[in-house]
Amino acid sequence: MTYPVGGMLDNLSMWQCVFSLSFAGVAHSALTLVQGTYALYAGFLLFAYYRAALFGTMATEVAFTFGHGNFGKLWGILYCVAGIANMALPSIAKLGTHSGSFAYINAAQLL
Repeated sequence: MTYPVGGMLDNLSMWQCVFSLSFAGVAHSALTLVQGTYALYAGFLLFAYYRAALFGTMATEVAFTFGHGNFGKLWGILYCVAGIANMALPSIAKLGTHSGSFAYINAAQLL
């Protein structure tokens, strides 16, 4: 998956890369809902591309937007925040299950 992702980042503008990444994510989600072996295979292959492109595109976006001197600090902060959010998910799910509604949790995530 390195060649298609690198080729995309080298030959397209950043908004085109982010658009194609978003399209790949939506297409993967749609393919997982389709009943059929070939659709599931296509969805799996699209997910392999999407996952590789996600990290490459977002790292490129951070580096180009904020400069290479700030890249390490910002990328570390992004990974730290993502890790904290992932570790909080079981507690959030438990809170929503016990309260019977995820409305407050959805509202908090919008902030």
